[in-house]
Amino acid sequence: MNVNYRNDKSIELTQPQLIDDILNDLQLTVKDSIRETPALSLKILHRHLEELEAKINWNYKSVIGKLNYLEKSTRPDLAYSVHQCARFMETP
Repeated sequence: MNVNYRNDKSIELTQPQLIDDILNDLQLTVKDSIRETPALSLKILHRHLEELEAKINWNYKSVIGKLNYLEKSTRPDLAYSVHQCARFMETP
């Protein structure tokens, strides 16, 4: 659900429920997730040369899908970070 705030000079769109869902999926709190900049655009992620089995206890594809929806609808500042992570959907 989008929350809209409007005044004479601007409109603000937020998706607090989706953000909370993502943080819950990742087992993070709001305090754990606060960053000034989501990622440096100079940082490029690479696949490990050795295929290591990912040891994650959450659904990588689901979280990337939610982040993709979030960045497309209300948080374009996340686009680069989400794209970098989405490149590894098959082998997180």
